[in-house]
Amino acid sequence: MKIITFIGAHQADLIRKILEHCGLWHDPPPRAPPRPVRSSPASDPGITHEVDPDYLEHLRREGMDQPEPPWEP
Repeated sequence: MKIITFIGAHQADLIRKILEHCGLWHDPPPRAPPRPVRSSPASDPGITHEVDPDYLEHLRREGMDQPEPPWEP
């Protein structure tokens, strides 16, 4: 045996053709639709957010200010 070619991962169409020819290609299962995105965690009263105490200790030791959360409190 000898190598006659290399197939790169960027050659998806060629990989699919070879696997279909060998009977090894299976279409991926359908995906569920994405969940809706919430605008901010504060908009859902059932969600609570806490800052990790170890992270706060790290900030204190490094003399850094606590960062502002990316959402409105």
